Amino acid sequence: MRHTICLTLLSALISLTGCTPSPGQSPSPVPESSPSAAQAAQGQVTTLAGTGSYGFAEGPDAMFYHPSSVIVTPNNQILLLDRYNHRVRKISADGNASTLWGDGEHGNRDGGPGTGLLNHPIQLLGLSNGDLLIADAQNHTIRRLSPAGQLSTFAGSHDGFRDGEALEAQFNWPSDLIADADGNLYLTDRYNHALRKIAPDGKVSTLAGNGSPGYEEGQGKNAQFNEPMGLTLGTDQHLYVADAKNNVIRRVSLSGAVTTFAGSGQPGSREDSRLNAEFREPSALVFGPDGTLYVCDRFNHRIRSISPAGQVTTLAGNGKAARHDGAGEQAAFSFPYDLSFDQAGNLLVADYGNHSLRKITL
Repeated sequence: MRHTICLTLLSALISLTGCTPSPGQSPSPVPESSPSAAQAAQGQVTTLAGTGSYGFAEGPDAMFYHPSSVIVTPNNQILLLDRYNHRVRKISADGNASTLWGDGEHGNRDGGPGTGLLNHPIQLLGLSNGDLLIADAQNHTIRRLSPAGQLSTFAGSHDGFRDGEALEAQFNWPSDLIADADGNLYLTDRYNHALRKIAPDGKVSTLAGNGSPGYEEGQGKNAQFNEPMGLTLGTDQHLYVADAKNNVIRRVSLSGAVTTFAGSGQPGSREDSRLNAEFREPSALVFGPDGTLYVCDRFNHRIRSISPAGQVTTLAGNGKAARHDGAGEQAAFSFPYDLSFDQAGNLLVADYGNHSLRKITL
């Protein structure tokens, strides 16, 4: 998910000229908040927002419809992507929800508030200039949302598999996105079974994967994924990919060399050393300050952790699709989809099946 990224030369030039980047150019993303490394994981789960029923409502009794992404901005705003409501929601520290953008209509149209349309958006990435990038899954595009509420198309045209200029390239259900220190944007292209790259000049290329589902390690297009979803960048300057249908976590160099980082490939919930452990369609990843990798183990209804020593354990959730607060395995989730740290060092979880935002105290 979100990591600290330095300003790129492109961003500096944008700042000097006072211009907005053209479609496909990559400004730097918002730094991720770093929780204290001294905090020990306790796994106490509470519900921050959402009644557990799907719908749309604002205020303290907020309702969502399959939330799929959560991020925290530098000014400590929690943003939740309300996927089936086609909205970006804002959540206060006490759980009050309001709408930042969207009116519930869906489609594919650029424009300002009340004009622009998304179609089942699935992931958010915050940028240092206040813009948001949105993986607009069913439009097969990456959209840009300005602080003034102007929605534009950043990359992609329609479903397909094509490299090239940003607005001519084709994706098939872009699912997650992250940027590196040089301003390159990476995204998981789920139904193209590929990892794509958008350079600062807007050129789209395929970093790894070849459009066919499979499970192969290797370089670039010799490697295969099966519905890659979650994506994060480690301090080792490698990408980590939740390879959902392969039930594993992959490690990818920035030159496109793919290996398996965790998971045996068999669906299950076994806790063990990382290559012997089991996952069931993981969907999201985020690193903690001590190098622990946290995983939304979606079809196991659990939040898992992979320690720096390589041991996989369950932080919270008991394997049953339900909605309970509590510590560790006393808590229950329903298809948890995304996770991110808040500025206090807690994990926020977009609990997709429970239409809720959950918090895990660490």
